Amino acid sequence: MEIIHLGHHQLCVRINTLHCILSEMDVLEKRIITHLSNCESAHEEEFSNGLSKKFKLTPAACVEGVQQLSEAVAYKIVFHDLSHVLWDGLYVGEPSSSRIDSLLRELEQNLLIISETVHERVRTRIITDIMKASCDGFLLVLLAGGPSRAFSRQDSQIIEDDFKALKDLFWANGDGLPADLIDKFSATVRGVLPLFRTDTESLIEQFRHVTLETYGCPLDAGSHYLQHQGSGILQSQTHSCTCYVIVMTRQLQSSLKRHTIYLKSF
Repeated sequence: MEIIHLGHHQLCVRINTLHCILSEMDVLEKRIITHLSNCESAHEEEFSNGLSKKFKLTPAACVEGVQQLSEAVAYKIVFHDLSHVLWDGLYVGEPSSSRIDSLLRELEQNLLIISETVHERVRTRIITDIMKASCDGFLLVLLAGGPSRAFSRQDSQIIEDDFKALKDLFWANGDGLPADLIDKFSATVRGVLPLFRTDTESLIEQFRHVTLETYGCPLDAGSHYLQHQGSGILQSQTHSCTCYVIVMTRQLQSSLKRHTIYLKSF
């Protein structure tokens, strides 16, 4: 759990260090060869063809280290440092009174710290990982937010506007991430959002279709029961639950696994 107790600056310094080692590797090899060739006690076989083998694994290790630290920073920020405004705050109770503004303010502060600390050559990667973690966190709130959250069809516009505001934060009026990256990593959430404005009967039919494709048999009994409940209670209290069931479970599991790995394995 060491990474939990490290500040953003410390983690970013580690990323900068690995990036510096990677960028200076060629120069370092040439410098060592030059010094060895000028050293009377050195043997030619020590540096003629064997030196590059000693550094063979270093570049790949640096790249992997930067990647792991970048993702760790991103998921630490979203799921640990900002959990009080994401998991404990976003859409808790009445969605209209617990929107995404608080999360965006604190997320922007963290993005400024990251931008000012990390080397410009790895900055886009880290910001991208933070955006991916933010989308995973937003999806987690929508699909597995627990009994403190309940969504109706009237909340769908609020949710869509908030997610647009989240993407706009990373777009930063064209000064942030490229639009194609934002579209790529927000695709899963964009696919889920239409479910929140879909009527319950259509969701049940889609669920039947997915169940039939996945398991080979529809859930007729469950669908028959749901279709005969009071529409107001059904739409307001079970809408988010129905959305959760219909979405492919694997996508959510992969999102959850990522933040668990990087917060518990260090």
